Amino acid sequence: MPAARSLHCYYLKLLKHVPFCFEILNVYSSKQIRAGHLSGDCHFKRELLRGFIKLRGHEQECIKRRVLKSLCGNPYCSEVAAKDAMEAVWDTCYNDTKPFDRAP
Repeated sequence: MPAARSLHCYYLKLLKHVPFCFEILNVYSSKQIRAGHLSGDCHFKRELLRGFIKLRGHEQECIKRRVLKSLCGNPYCSEVAAKDAMEAVWDTCYNDTKPFDRAP
C-alpha cells in the first residue's frame, strides 16, 4: 500500500473513531485542499460537466465544496467545525504546490 494511501486510511480511522479534535480536522482538511488543487479534478471543464457553471473562482469553490463534504462525512464533525478547520489552513495549503512547480 503506498504511503499516501496508508496515511489517508490512518486519518479516516482517526476521524471516525475519535471525538472532535480540531488539530486532526486541520491536518485532514489541509490534505484534502492540496489533493483537490493538485489533482486537477476541479478544472473548469470537469466542473462544467458536473453542472457547476461559474467563470471566476470555480476551482476554489469546487475544492471548498469537496473538502466540506469530506469532513462532514464524519458524524462527530459539525459543518461549522469543518468550515472553521478548512478556513484556518486554506491560504497555506491552497498555495502549496510542492513537490510540483505549479498546479495543473
